[in-house]
Amino acid sequence: ADEVKIKPNLSGYQMIDNHKVSTHKTQAKTLVMYCTHWSDACEQARRFLTQSAIAFKERNIEKSRSAKAAFKKLGGNNVPLFAYNGQTHKGFKPDNFMRFYQSHQTTQP
Repeated sequence: ADEVKIKPNLSGYQMIDNHKVSTHKTQAKTLVMYCTHWSDACEQARRFLTQSAIAFKERNIEKSRSAKAAFKKLGGNNVPLFAYNGQTHKGFKPDNFMRFYQSHQTTQP
């Protein structure tokens, strides 16, 4: 038998199975975080998303022209900027972010 280590979800937020995120339908609805490498708010968001097991794609607006263009097109002027299910959320405070994220989740039949 193999030993399996499980981290308890103490955050109170819904956990997402990263293995289920690989389906095509789910990838279209992946959370995208536009960020920079030096921003404290981006680092806090990155840490929070990882600890909360929320799948996300990170796009660094300083390293990618296409990321910066998408960021600007979405009305970005500060980081982090989140895009999810056709909606955006600016800045990062855990409670505000979770309200945004949970309110834009869609349920699959």
